[in-house]
Amino acid sequence: MSFLFDVAASLLRIVYPPRCPLCGNFQTEELTICDECSARAIRVDAGPDISQLGAVYLDSCISCFAFEGGVRGCVHSFKYGEAINLAGFIGREIHSKLRQTEEFDMIIPVPLHSRKLKLRGYNQAALIAEIVSKRSGKRAEKNLLKRIRNDSPQATLHRVERIRNVKSSFAISKRAEGVVRGKRILLVDDVMTTGATLNECAKILKKAGAAVVVGITFARATI
Repeated sequence: MSFLFDVAASLLRIVYPPRCPLCGNFQTEELTICDECSARAIRVDAGPDISQLGAVYLDSCISCFAFEGGVRGCVHSFKYGEAINLAGFIGREIHSKLRQTEEFDMIIPVPLHSRKLKLRGYNQAALIAEIVSKRSGKRAEKNLLKRIRNDSPQATLHRVERIRNVKSSFAISKRAEGVVRGKRILLVDDVMTTGATLNECAKILKKAGAAVVVGITFARATI
């Protein structure tokens, strides 16, 4: 049986060869960046300076890449082009980054408003959280946080507007307090700029009793 699975996998790789998630060129390995993109992609560590947000609820925030070039294209394809297969690559990169951070108890994705979720058909942060959950063995809680305001897209706003835009945008389910109390939470999203969205989510989680909230994204943008 194992032999048959190996043969089937080999045939699939011939018909559908792996491609670089950033440029689309053919690759020898799944979920890996080609040498050219690896040389161009800018890997980053810390997130933006979140002290500008006023009250800071995030204990830390980190990202994998700068939101430029092929990384930007990858995110746009994943987020707006229905390329949900890219969740595997993005989730793997985030999980790899987590080896440099503290331990966590559960994963929570930044939620979409129900209207936006209906239009898009999926929450990209939830797909990433599922991959990180499978790789880390930690459960992903996708229904604890809710987005209760259908805000303007953060990408269209300036720094101060972004911070104001997400105020009072999130709420937490009734069962969440017993779930998150005393826990170390990993808050996952695709892109961060000012960190305002992650910080607002962290505020709600801390009020529900979370001990630590660490934000992590695949990419970090600058404005």
